[in-house]
Amino acid sequence: MGNLARKILVVDDNEMLLKAWDRMLGERHLNYSNYRLTKQPEQALEWLTETNFDIAIIDVVMPTLDGFDFVRAAWKINPHLKLVFTTAYNCDFQTVSLPLPASDDRDVHVLMKPYLDINKVEDFVTRLVADDRALNDSPPLDSQSDLRFHIWHL
Repeated sequence: MGNLARKILVVDDNEMLLKAWDRMLGERHLNYSNYRLTKQPEQALEWLTETNFDIAIIDVVMPTLDGFDFVRAAWKINPHLKLVFTTAYNCDFQTVSLPLPASDDRDVHVLMKPYLDINKVEDFVTRLVADDRALNDSPPLDSQSDLRFHIWHL
């Protein structure tokens, strides 16, 4: 699958950040065409049943469904979904336990807000879409699950 054909889903309750993601992913910057944005996690779960997304960028703190509960539901729909959490809060990711589908181990990336350098965020997304394994070379946090969390301050 070509990199530009990968499908990206972005879920964040902050309208301003969704607009920033739209500008970054769209024609003005990275020129991806296969992405969808929503501030409603329930809408995103519905879209997951209709479309086989490759990557989900999910806000951790949302009013109706937090990012962790979203992922638990999303992995039941699409167990191969690659995951990026985004948050402005200092979550203790070492204590996060998410059941992994198909008993695999998995790298999960966390983009910390605020994003300080949009060019670095674009580079991160480009590498993520290209399935650049070097992203996983950064030392992960020790976690109580099989997940390997990589925290990014970009």
